[in-house]
Amino acid sequence: MSEVNKAEIRKALRAKLALLTEPQRHQKSLAACGNLIRTPEFKAARIVMLYLSTPTEVETAPLALRCWQDGKTVVVPR
Repeated sequence: MSEVNKAEIRKALRAKLALLTEPQRHQKSLAACGNLIRTPEFKAARIVMLYLSTPTEVETAPLALRCWQDGKTVVVPR
């Protein structure tokens, strides 16, 4: 995939996310986190890297909380 295509895809996704209401975004965020925590890779991970979400992105706080509850180390990019 070329950088131009990636940039176009990212732009389209940001626009789509911006159209979601807060309750819709929250519900979709919980569903996405739920899908992730059920994977064998997540279950086996001892360290999980997350991004700190902005108001229009998928919420990562519930996932970070789950990681800590499961005794996983959470790291974020600087």
